[in-house]
Amino acid sequence: MKIDDLKAILDRAGNLLIKPIGDCFVDNANTARGFFAANDQHGLLAFRGTEEDNANDKLTDLDAAMVPENGAHVHQGFKRYLDAVWPDVSQWVGDWREGHPDAPITITGHSLGAALASLAFTRLKDPNTSLITFGCPRVGNREYCKQIENAARNQKCNRVVDDLDIVTHVPPQLFYEQPGIALLWLSDKHELIANPPHPPDDWLDVLKLLPRFVTTHWLENLPDPLPEPLADHSPVRYCQWIGQAAKV
Repeated sequence: MKIDDLKAILDRAGNLLIKPIGDCFVDNANTARGFFAANDQHGLLAFRGTEEDNANDKLTDLDAAMVPENGAHVHQGFKRYLDAVWPDVSQWVGDWREGHPDAPITITGHSLGAALASLAFTRLKDPNTSLITFGCPRVGNREYCKQIENAARNQKCNRVVDDLDIVTHVPPQLFYEQPGIALLWLSDKHELIANPPHPPDDWLDVLKLLPRFVTTHWLENLPDPLPEPLADHSPVRYCQWIGQAAKV
């Protein structure tokens, strides 16, 4: 896909304002990427996830040192990626908001993009925004999660998790947490369940992941087929199973 193709799709969806974020279709881009699109009724701020062949994205995912962010501590790599584009993003959203003071804005993303969406949500502090993440890793510490949880008292905040998606269980829980907001979980039967009482925990994911990697030269090639915790992170599977659940 090229940038003109993206603009054409968003234009056909009725968006009058279309602002690409970062180098959306440049090989090995090293900043956050996505778009802000809006019309007179609604705004959409979306961030893309890790690209399979982008080494900068992968290094950013692994840069898990904790750094200060608005009274909390967050993932250094995620923060650095968003910092690189934040002056433009905040300007575009702010300019549109001046003419549309009460219109809703949805902030979203998958994987790395979900982490960036979370950070953008807490930075904007806009009461008319909602947050929905897909396969979001842990972004910050307990103080950071509290910021999202406090916002969720009056704003829609949802985490969507596909069954055993391993990315939703990293970085490790020693310092990082997931916010206690509404969880929409896609079960192993592809049912969309709101706030399941016992969603998969870290250890179940690791136990299901390890055997396939122990018997595979994973430094050269990923196992084929992928173990469930990795396969469940695929954005294609998210789209497929959510679409299927919506028809039921």
